[in-house]
Amino acid sequence: MSNELFSIKGKVCLVTGVSRGLGAHIAQLYLSHGAKIIGISREEPRWDVSTYADSFEHFIGDVTDASAVEKLFAHVSDVHGNVDVVVNNAGISQVQRLDKIATHELQKIFDLNVYAATNIATRASAQMRKNKVAGSIINITSVMSDSSMTGLAAYSASKAALSQLTKSMAIEWARSGVRVNNLSPGWFPSAMTDEYFNKGLGQVLKARVPLARLGEASDLDGACLLLASDASRYMTGTTLTVDGGYSLIS
Repeated sequence: MSNELFSIKGKVCLVTGVSRGLGAHIAQLYLSHGAKIIGISREEPRWDVSTYADSFEHFIGDVTDASAVEKLFAHVSDVHGNVDVVVNNAGISQVQRLDKIATHELQKIFDLNVYAATNIATRASAQMRKNKVAGSIINITSVMSDSSMTGLAAYSASKAALSQLTKSMAIEWARSGVRVNNLSPGWFPSAMTDEYFNKGLGQVLKARVPLARLGEASDLDGACLLLASDASRYMTGTTLTVDGGYSLIS
């Protein structure tokens, strides 16, 4: 029964930012559970996609480019009809004090973390509702949505905006059966954080996590399968936090 409840076999899942990091892990997790993955990122995947040749499609593109996203969803419509699951994973961070960050740098963070994610969610929802699909949209936010630290003002604000937008999406699309939830990771080594962790930040944060370690990509597996499957069929507009207890003391 539990295997059936958490099953995503045969589901068409769109995952952004799949070339490396958490996006690559989520894509491979879903593929290993029988899903079909449509991935988009600005570079080729840095993992072996040959194992999943029949179930994985990859598009080189920038999700902040509206025309690239339009072509992506046109392909989804023509080939698959619609998507069942969307994971808005692509994101960017920049460690810089707020009074030092330039307007164009702030705009770049919001373009990807907020506007692009909202555009993809909106297009996916429209497709799901048109085809009467009870789909699931998963927005990857962060424990920084509810707190901050020096140098992360822009990133925190962008993730807080996406977290709040998730609630609005959930309310507006619930009657059509489209669920929208936040997955809020704590501190995980990833393509986005490695630069800072390698400079010593990782050890500082590890000391503040109640479970006494940083997250590993596999720590997200249960939450990712839950939100993509029928096991979360009565969940929408909520935030699922996976942070080792960090948010309890931050």
